[in-house]
Amino acid sequence: MKNGNKRLIAVLALVLTLVMVATACKAELQQSSDLPQQTIVPNVVINQPAQEEKNLVTVNGSGKVTLEPDLATLRLGVSSTAETAVEAQNKNSSLMEAVLASVKANGIADKDIATSYVNLHEMYNYDKSPAVVVGYSMENEITVKVRALDTLGKVISDAVAAGATSTNGVAFSIEDTTEAYRNALAAALTDAAAKAQAIAEAAGATLTAIPVGVSETSYSSTPVEAPRAGNELAASDMAAVPVSPGEIAVTATVSAEYEISAPQ
Repeated sequence: MKNGNKRLIAVLALVLTLVMVATACKAELQQSSDLPQQTIVPNVVINQPAQEEKNLVTVNGSGKVTLEPDLATLRLGVSSTAETAVEAQNKNSSLMEAVLASVKANGIADKDIATSYVNLHEMYNYDKSPAVVVGYSMENEITVKVRALDTLGKVISDAVAAGATSTNGVAFSIEDTTEAYRNALAAALTDAAAKAQAIAEAAGATLTAIPVGVSETSYSSTPVEAPRAGNELAASDMAAVPVSPGEIAVTATVSAEYEISAPQ
């Protein structure tokens, strides 16, 4: 009996010990879960070599292509006066119809003729006070594109003979400058490369053959203006008006950057 009691007491003591150990472990786990989590960052440093700065030279280049014009634009005007506005308008319309007929008879298409100015205004006698209206003046102007330049002189002369009272200037131009401008760009880049090479040689450096950057900076196409002509010719002197188209200069400018380096 005594031995049985001893065994029972030993078992109870073992059970109590296990319970106490389990409780302590749980408390420790609970305490550790309440602590803030920490992130461990590895101490890694990657060193990259700094990129070497390039030595650059920036230059501007210009190129020009000269062509003969293929288009002439002129303005033909008709001016008429009358005592009333209606009379001035009717007279002016009749004259302009004759001018238009002469222009079209020289092969000018309808799409190349456009009205550019129409004006009807009163005329005053300022010798009286107050000034009084003494009549009306009507002005009508058309813009004509002449593509066959060898007919330009005849177009002007025939228009004057038909009743045109003014030929307000002739402008020569090139209808499509796309190809000419591209050629001017190529010439501009060649000019820029030559300048960069000269700078590199003067500095004792070597120049890269291909630029690291190129940009367009300007473009121009300069028409040649012919002198204005009036209607001084008498009807018996209506020969074709002599005209000289001259040349058109298409220019381009570029800015280019080249890398230079010391010779190896």
